[in-house]
Amino acid sequence: MKPLQSSTNLSIDVSSVGFDENTGVPYSRWRRVIGSETPFSLSEADGLGFAGETVIRVAIQYDYESPISSLFGGPDVTMVRQAWARPRNTRVITINGDADDNNGQSRVLAAL
Repeated sequence: MKPLQSSTNLSIDVSSVGFDENTGVPYSRWRRVIGSETPFSLSEADGLGFAGETVIRVAIQYDYESPISSLFGGPDVTMVRQAWARPRNTRVITINGDADDNNGQSRVLAAL
């Protein structure tokens, strides 16, 4: 991100979404966040995996403050991008050796 400011303007949000073994309904397994959470709905994972599997969601958010638009009173821009991926070598991605973490609740990590 150099030369742009990233220590306070950049957020990274990584989530593991599992699919119930009986119903295939998506649920949150674990989440790690640096900065601010990037909201999403579990329904976005529908059709991305099979029952008993997981997918990983990675989202970044960058709050861009343009020096030019700031001079003229223009708005700042918030850019958000996300990507979903299925694991290649295992059906369930673990974090710190555990398949489930903190009952699927978000854990905010220290800033960048």
